[in-house]
Amino acid sequence: MKFRDIFLSALVSVVIVLLIDAATNTLDIAKYSWDFRHYIALAEQGFKSQPLLSPFAYRYPTPLIAAGLTAFLGIPTAMSFKVIAYFGALLQLMGVFFFVQHFAKSRKSAFVALLVTAFSLCNVKFLLFDVYRPDHMAYAFVILGFYFGLTSRFYRLLITSAIGVQFREFAVLPLIAFMAALAAGGQWQTWRRYVLPVILCLLVAVALPRLLIPVTGSIQDASSLRAVFRIPFDFKRDLNLAYSVIAYFLPTLMLLDTQRFRLIRAQLPGEIKRFVLIYALLVILLSLYGGSDLPRFATYLFVVQALLIGLLCRMASGAEIGTMLIAAFIFNRMWMPLPGGTDQAGIGAVWNMDNYLDFWVGYASRVNWSTFARCAELIIFIAISVLMRRMNGPPALIQNKNGPRAPTSGAIFKSIGLS
Repeated sequence: MKFRDIFLSALVSVVIVLLIDAATNTLDIAKYSWDFRHYIALAEQGFKSQPLLSPFAYRYPTPLIAAGLTAFLGIPTAMSFKVIAYFGALLQLMGVFFFVQHFAKSRKSAFVALLVTAFSLCNVKFLLFDVYRPDHMAYAFVILGFYFGLTSRFYRLLITSAIGVQFREFAVLPLIAFMAALAAGGQWQTWRRYVLPVILCLLVAVALPRLLIPVTGSIQDASSLRAVFRIPFDFKRDLNLAYSVIAYFLPTLMLLDTQRFRLIRAQLPGEIKRFVLIYALLVILLSLYGGSDLPRFATYLFVVQALLIGLLCRMASGAEIGTMLIAAFIFNRMWMPLPGGTDQAGIGAVWNMDNYLDFWVGYASRVNWSTFARCAELIIFIAISVLMRRMNGPPALIQNKNGPRAPTSGAIFKSIGLS
C-alpha cells in the first residue's frame, strides 16, 4: 500500500466524518432510555451494574475502552464514547478503501466504495448520533475477517473473529461463512482440518463469556424457543427486513443491470461467490432474530456492497456513479438532524418517537404510510438509473466475438488469487 493512498484515504475519511458529524445532532440521553444506558452503565460501573442484561453485557469491550479513556484522559464518559465513535468511523472508511483497492486495483473504485459506506445512514451518521453503540469497532473486525476469508487466511480469520465477536455478534459471521463455503464447495478435507479450531474458538470466544458474565436477564427477541419459531412468520417484520436490505443495497442496485450481473457471475470464482452469498444470508438471518433496529443490522452487508461497488465501478460511467452517490446522499438524509437529539446549544428536538421511527422506517413490525413512501422513493431512484442507462447505453462494456466483457475486469479477479 502506497503512502499516498494511506494519506489520501485518511484525509478523505477525516473530512467526511467531520462533515457528517457537523450535520448530525446528538442523542438526548436525558430524555430517552434506550440501549445506550446499558453501555454507559457498563463503562461507569463495570459488570457490577444492574440490571446486567443480555446481549449488552456480552459486548463489553467498547464500554471498557470508554472507561479506560475516561480514567486515562480524565474526560467524561460521553466524550470517551465520542472518541471511540470517531476512531471507529475512520477505521471503517479506511478499511473499505483498502479492501476495495486491493481487489479492484482501482483508486477511483475504492473512493466510491468509501463514499457509499459513508452515505449509509447507519454506518456513520447514526453512530455519531448515538455514540454509545458497540458497532464502531465491530465494523473494522468484520471487514478484516471478510478479507481473510476471501484470501483463505484461516488462522488470521479465526483470531479476528474471536476478538471481533466480543464487540458485536456479527463479527463471527465471516468465519462461519468461510466454513460453510468450504462445505458447499465439497472441500471436506480442508473443512475437517479446520473444524476443531473453529469449535474451540467458538467455545472460548462465544460460549465462555456467556458462562462467566452474570447477566440478570435478557431483552433479546429470540430469547425462547417459541419466539424462534414465531419471528419468521411475522409478515410485517419480514417486510421491514426485506426493505432494510434492499434500501441498503440501493447504490449497488443503481449500478447493476442484467448484463453486468451476468458478467460478474460468470467471472467471479465459485469460492468467492459461495463465501459472499453465505455471508450475506447469515447477516440477514441474524438480523431477523437480532432485534428491532433492522436497518442497523443491514449495515453489516457493507463489505458485500463494497466488493460489488468495486466491481461495478469498473463498468459504470461517471454519470451513473455520480447519480448513484447523489441518490444515496438524498435517500439517507445525510444533511438532516435525527429526531430525538439535541442541537449544538443542547436544545432538545420537539419531534416524538413516531417521527424518529419514521425517519428511517424498517423498525421491527412497524409498517405505515412512511414505509410505502420510502419504498416508492427507492423505486424512483432505481428507475432513474435504468432510464439513464437506456438513454446513454452501457459505455463501459465492450462487445467482442466472445460477448460482453469489462475492459479491465480481469485484473479484479486475478488480484483475488482465485481466477
